[in-house]
Amino acid sequence: MRRWSLFLIAVAACSDGGGTPQMCEVRTSLVDHTLWTQLAPENDPWAVEGRERCTDERMRAEPFELETSYTIETRGCSWGTVEQPALIAVRAGEPINYRMWFFSQTNFEVAQADILVALGDQPLWTQIVPLPSSEGGLRFETIPAPRDIAAGEMLRFHVANHGVNSWNLLEVSVSRMEPCQGGG
Repeated sequence: MRRWSLFLIAVAACSDGGGTPQMCEVRTSLVDHTLWTQLAPENDPWAVEGRERCTDERMRAEPFELETSYTIETRGCSWGTVEQPALIAVRAGEPINYRMWFFSQTNFEVAQADILVALGDQPLWTQIVPLPSSEGGLRFETIPAPRDIAAGEMLRFHVANHGVNSWNLLEVSVSRMEPCQGGG
């Protein structure tokens, strides 16, 4: 009898009573990696004077495992900035998810790579990667939106790097809790 009582208590604790749907995290992208366009150097607040700017041939959407990334490849160039309008609105405080992949760099003098995602000229997410780096890596972070972001506001992705590498922006998305699909 005691076992059945514990079982019924456990089932009741796990049940939502049928009234409230289970909620799941849903990530919705703020960007479409095929829509990035190069920012003109005269409009680029992060332009690197005296260093070669990456051209469209070194910046592109490309497959990365099972998803699409946006790559800035610093081969024969040192920096690049691209922009596109935000696809959706985000409320201040909502969590924004950022993910970026880079490969190892071992044959270069000591330096650093500066990577950022910005809303207009306001950085939202910044990463400094010490170089050389014997290992590539995945950088990811979730940060609350600092203010409301309207659909159509310009988002920017910038890389300034010393040496040859590929910098793959994988994700800029907002997390929201929504009713689970398929019952949980």
